[in-house]
Amino acid sequence: SSAVRYFLNRPHKGERKAVDPERWARLARPGLVVPPGERIGLGFDGSRSDDSTALLGCWRGRVFVVRVWERPLDGHGRPVASWRVPRLEVRSVLEEAFDTWSVGRLFADPPKWDTEIESWQEAFGTDTEGKPVVLPFDTNQWKQMARACRRIDTAMAEADGLVVEAMREGRDAPA
Repeated sequence: SSAVRYFLNRPHKGERKAVDPERWARLARPGLVVPPGERIGLGFDGSRSDDSTALLGCWRGRVFVVRVWERPLDGHGRPVASWRVPRLEVRSVLEEAFDTWSVGRLFADPPKWDTEIESWQEAFGTDTEGKPVVLPFDTNQWKQMARACRRIDTAMAEADGLVVEAMREGRDAPA
């Protein structure tokens, strides 16, 4: 892909992108409504202030946004310097998700959220096999992330949508 980008001056999926944005867009299903009580997986990536924080769900092979918190812009289009992710609101939305759906697993990226993730592990307990429902998933671990991205890429290539079986079925993190 580097050769296409540099020598032919054509936009191409870069090596550092986990997913081809065009393929991702083709698989989108706007307006997805997940009925209460359905078994889902959750993914959380948090920030303190400089980045977005997101809680995503996965149901029947489709990813959906539960909630995203983004740093607001001021009247001049610049990021607000004093903004912080509302951690209590994040906790409230997470609790609402657990109350609304049957959550098999929540994979949570721990940097800057270690204490909260530990409290979520305590609050949401274990599954019927005694395994924790909330699992830390370090996205800064290249080998682990590469395996997860490869599974997503394979699922997308099969045109069955974004199937993340481990999350949907409540198994451990993708291998």
